[in-house]
Amino acid sequence: MRFTFPLPQGSGTLSGFALVVNGVPLRPGAQDSGQSWEGEVPARGSVTVQVRYRHQGARSWSYVLSRREALRDFDLTLNADRPAKFQRYALFPTSQTRAALGGQTTLRWHLTDAITAQDVAVVFTGGNLRETLRKVHVAQAVALSLSALLALAWAQSRRRPLPPLALAGALLALGLGFTLGGVLTAYLPPLLAEALGAAAGLGLALLVLPGAPLRRLLLAPLALGAALPLTFLSGGHAGLLLSLLAVAALLALSRGRWRTPGPTASAA
Repeated sequence: MRFTFPLPQGSGTLSGFALVVNGVPLRPGAQDSGQSWEGEVPARGSVTVQVRYRHQGARSWSYVLSRREALRDFDLTLNADRPAKFQRYALFPTSQTRAALGGQTTLRWHLTDAITAQDVAVVFTGGNLRETLRKVHVAQAVALSLSALLALAWAQSRRRPLPPLALAGALLALGLGFTLGGVLTAYLPPLLAEALGAAAGLGLALLVLPGAPLRRLLLAPLALGAALPLTFLSGGHAGLLLSLLAVAALLALSRGRWRTPGPTASAA
């Protein structure tokens, strides 16, 4: 009888690796195709194989079945501390449990008397800091454009004049805050750094606006623009937070648009 346990593809360092056959630990051998054991099994005999290892920091994890074959009883449980997605054509879990507000995700593949060549391939999109910050920086450029459009719509819905130079100065100040947040990521955690940069940009934008009425007018559009990039640091809840921001913007615009001016008095 020959038993081979395939290791995750594209994996880095596996720590604490142990292969135990019938209670006897074996020394790790060649890792080209995985860990293997070969031996004679008597009639009605049984062999218990235990494989343990720890792998941290991977962007993906896969269990390769490699060929179309029958699986009598396949049971795999995967616990992850971040939201997981699945590669194309991969085998989807038979059951999954996710915490309401993030936290641990439990995925389970339980196949009985199945024939398949699909692999178990899980991707953790939130695990790469560089990709996350790239999304944040792209969202910051989009946020500046949306802030400008939202500020124009905001002023028009309230029938207020909006000086172009004042709007340009506020957007420039908000952009400087975004740049400061990117610089602070080298010294602080990403969420704290980007939040401080967005807050500084918003405060600077309000500071350069001339007059308190104009500051009150553009506070909401600039605040929504400052908060938009931060949604991509929420750990998989960006879609929900973006939808909430869009609903809040639409409700605020509708409130200003349907606001009717009060009665005026004229003196003869």
